[in-house]
Amino acid sequence: MSPASERLEPDTARLQRHLAQAGAFACPSPLGCGRIALYRGGGTTLGAGFVAPEAARALVARGGAVWSGEGKGRRLV
Repeated sequence: MSPASERLEPDTARLQRHLAQAGAFACPSPLGCGRIALYRGGGTTLGAGFVAPEAARALVARGGAVWSGEGKGRRLV
């Protein structure tokens, strides 16, 4: 495993755990920083941190999540 993939794995695992929670989702950060923002739903949406965009790509590639919607409303679930 390369050093880059070793750094990516914790983010990918964190994203997978996050999305397994009821009402949780992720989306491109509204800050424009290129990261993926994590949110918890359920009445009020609360921020839960960020992960690298590569973590989202890796999770989608292995079938652990899918993108829904389009444009600014796009969410990873």
